[in-house]
Amino acid sequence: MNEQRSSANLHQLLAQVLARYGSIDAFCAQLYCRLDYPTTELPVVTGPVEAVG
Repeated sequence: MNEQRSSANLHQLLAQVLARYGSIDAFCAQLYCRLDYPTTELPVVTGPVEAVG
């Protein structure tokens, strides 16, 4: 029973991915872009840091 449910869930996920992205390659490329590239690079602190408070 669990194998049937898992298989159905997998097929549902695959159908949703293909409907949204068109292919598994496009989905993987989107994941790669979102996970590997930071949205903002923070500056490096090179001098003394003053306490805030």
